[in-house]
Amino acid sequence: MAPDDDRAVQARITALMREVDQAAAPPSPPLPETSASPKLGHARFSLGMAAGLGLALLLGIQLGALPWRFRRELWQAQGALLGLGVGIAIGRLTGPRAAASGSGKDKG
Repeated sequence: MAPDDDRAVQARITALMREVDQAAAPPSPPLPETSASPKLGHARFSLGMAAGLGLALLLGIQLGALPWRFRRELWQAQGALLGLGVGIAIGRLTGPRAAASGSGKDKG
């Protein structure tokens, strides 16, 4: 190939690349920033865990003072709360995702 042919081919390739760049779809808009920073989410989680643990300790101390005749009711309450927790966890894991629907609201 002659040097003139190489230059012509290179010029054509450059022109085609410019056309493709101009015809390409515009970049997608940036995602909206969330109002809460990740550190704030971690702080909320930590505060919630501390409050839950404190409540569980206080409740355990109070329930530990009950006489043995109420143990059956306590076990029933524990089973009901455990079932509620498992149901919520399964519902959250298997439910529809807000990101998949495009927005956080139902389109009803």
